[in-house]
Amino acid sequence: DLTFGSDGKVLADSPGAAALQSDGKILVVSGTRVLSRYTTDGKTDTSFGVNGATGLKYSPAAFAVRGDNKIVIASYDPSNSNEVILSRYTANGQVDTSFGGGDGEITEPFFGGDQTGPKTISKMLVRPDNNRIYLLGNVSPADNGLYDWALAAYNDTGDPYSEFSSLTTTHWGYTSFLNDAALTPDNKIVAVGAFAVSDSHHPDVQEDFAVARYDEHGQPDTSFSGDGQKLINF
Repeated sequence: DLTFGSDGKVLADSPGAAALQSDGKILVVSGTRVLSRYTTDGKTDTSFGVNGATGLKYSPAAFAVRGDNKIVIASYDPSNSNEVILSRYTANGQVDTSFGGGDGEITEPFFGGDQTGPKTISKMLVRPDNNRIYLLGNVSPADNGLYDWALAAYNDTGDPYSEFSSLTTTHWGYTSFLNDAALTPDNKIVAVGAFAVSDSHHPDVQEDFAVARYDEHGQPDTSFSGDGQKLINF
């Protein structure tokens, strides 16, 4: 589309992820801790933040846009690997002082907190009707190099959603990595990723496509494939 940017493209500094606001404007977060916005035709939107960009206090791991166009960002706590920092910004890139303690951020345990081993965040979802925040990623419960899929949920205020277990996981038998997720129209959670078998008993890596579906409380949706999860052999 040659009407977009320059020759159909826009160059951004170390882009990590992108999302759209309801008017089609484009948000981009970068590894350099910057949140930028572009107009629908690819120009820097100078009405956002300061001259089109907002500096972030922490490195973003995932982000999402709410129905009211406010922006929620998840970052690893640099002082505690078992906690996540949720930050919220207004639709125009200002710190949302109505979130957290007035500074626009709140820190909470995630994926079992200090009861589990290494963990990573792959995706954030925001439920459109109540702004509930879902984090999805991977965790090694026994810190043994094998990873399960993990989910966590928070209310729109940032505190943990009480109907959701502090550690909701899907175990596939060997190492599996959740890569992406989406909400269905009825607010079920669909996650996708890779399942890999590679150990001393299986020297040749075997990879399958893995899909799981959960209800709004993080429980496996047994109407999907009987147990809520399915492997697809490529």
